[in-house]
Amino acid sequence: PFAADSMLGILAAIIGQDPIPPSELWPDVPPALDDIVLMALSRSVDDRYQSADEMREALEAIDGSLSVELRRSAWFSNVVPIQQTLKAS
Repeated sequence: PFAADSMLGILAAIIGQDPIPPSELWPDVPPALDDIVLMALSRSVDDRYQSADEMREALEAIDGSLSVELRRSAWFSNVVPIQQTLKAS
């Protein structure tokens, strides 16, 4: 949600800028999902979801209206086996 040319630039953007709505990067993202993501990223703790259940409920409320194809990212595919390996140790 933050764009910059370097890690330092990203950190500065996190501190000083509002996040970019996902729909500005991916036009197919519905406005309701934009709202959920932006609320979750709010700087003010009081403006964020107060629990994971509260955010899950918001996502479930718009679930039927989503036509976004879900796919695992390479990052997620790499992390899950590492976590499973660590648990097995």
